[in-house]
Amino acid sequence: MDALLVTLIGVLVASGMLTWSFIHGQVPPQTLVVGTVTAALAAAGSAVAFGGDLGIPVLIARMAGVTAGVAVGALALALWVRALMSGGYYPPDSVRLVLALCWSLIAISGAAVATRSWSRTAIVVAVLGSLLLLGWPTEWLDTGSWSVQPDQQPPKSPLPPVLGQPLNEVTRGVLGLLLLTFVLFVLRLRRLGSELSAMADPAVQATVLVCLMVLYLTPRAEAGSSVIDLPLPSLAITSLVAWAAAGWLLSGPRPEIPEPASRLEHRELIRQALHRRLLHVSEQELYRLGRSRLGTGEITMEDFEQQRLVLDEALTRDPPHTETAFASSAGCSPWHNGLAAFVVSVLLSMPFALIYGWPSGVELTSWVFDSRFLVALSAFGFVYGYFYPRIRGTQPVTKALYLMSAALVTELSAYIPALVDPDIGGWDKLQVLAIVVGQVALVSIGLGLYWEWRIMYVAGEPWARVRNIRSVRSLATPVVAVVIAAGTAAATSAAGNTVDRILKGGSSTSQSPP
Repeated sequence: MDALLVTLIGVLVASGMLTWSFIHGQVPPQTLVVGTVTAALAAAGSAVAFGGDLGIPVLIARMAGVTAGVAVGALALALWVRALMSGGYYPPDSVRLVLALCWSLIAISGAAVATRSWSRTAIVVAVLGSLLLLGWPTEWLDTGSWSVQPDQQPPKSPLPPVLGQPLNEVTRGVLGLLLLTFVLFVLRLRRLGSELSAMADPAVQATVLVCLMVLYLTPRAEAGSSVIDLPLPSLAITSLVAWAAAGWLLSGPRPEIPEPASRLEHRELIRQALHRRLLHVSEQELYRLGRSRLGTGEITMEDFEQQRLVLDEALTRDPPHTETAFASSAGCSPWHNGLAAFVVSVLLSMPFALIYGWPSGVELTSWVFDSRFLVALSAFGFVYGYFYPRIRGTQPVTKALYLMSAALVTELSAYIPALVDPDIGGWDKLQVLAIVVGQVALVSIGLGLYWEWRIMYVAGEPWARVRNIRSVRSLATPVVAVVIAAGTAAATSAAGNTVDRILKGGSSTSQSPP
């Protein structure tokens, strides 16, 4: 039934193309009609002949309908290619439409291989994505895009192709293949991330590192500029630093972590950890208050010793490594954790889009290329969630601080040319450092606090049991995040034109050459 539906859509498109051939007299009308009917009947007859052994009339009829539709589509495509190669005039958007439908076949098959499943939703998304890849809605609906003139000439694009300027359909398709490769990597992570064993799979780690390197491959060009005024080594250094930083983040020593198989097991592990924390706090309070109470005679030495032995016995009965419950995956799959961390990171970094500016582009490929700065730092958040048990540290906030170190080194490496430029003043460099450090710190610490809350929420326990608002020590981390946000906002408001150009990736001292 899916094949019949797709064939019906293809026949409708082919009918439009054959109608165009009839209107413009590409072939005589009688020849066009006879050729179309002959091709459809021959294809249907072949399907009936080859499928007769099946003995299922309904299936044979469906096969005949599909093959007849394919034959009509092939005939229309052949006439279209003939008009294109002979230099005849044709509707400009017909090129986009045919190439988009052909390109969607690559996307559909690639998604099916990456996910090892067949989905109608994936087919619809692939077709819509292909149409957007070959042209924005404004291009599809442009006046005259579906009409022809006797002196019609194919649209020209700059050679070599330059991102930020109109590209022809072939160049868009090639760049779309690169974008599709990245999407297939993400779909592969989704398929493999359904099991906890994916965290230890070297292929999964390599896939994540490749995606991270792609996002940090080159800096962002300034709005309105078509040239990135940087030497070739500077274009790849951020990508290499991202690879090294992520590898360091995942390769640190870590204790043995009992991974819960379900959320119920995670709840039991969290309760054991909270119980052991309570015993440790009680022991500290006993030693802290015991001295004064012994001095005033409120308790005797025998009473103190008895309470100490009771606490020691309770601590001995508890498992020794219950704190690792806060370093586990909380009974969720790596993909689920990674997606949650990515979304939170995007939301935390969204206000900084006011500094760097929103993505822009004349077509989908250039727009996606310009959008990487919005998700590059959030990709580190995805690594944090996907490989959370493997990240250095045993607590959410501690792991977030390690994440901040790796992300900060990567982000700062993109500004090395500006930071070592002698023509830029020290105050401007300090402002750049303050804004970049503030963004990374805010996203990392905010993600760590969210993850602490999430672990308790999944376990069905209140967050206040680990982050008490009455304790100065518990409030230290949220207060630091607020101070960092305020400092970053102050540095942003005081930033001048030079700092603004550096952050947007343009030339530090002058505008980029046209």
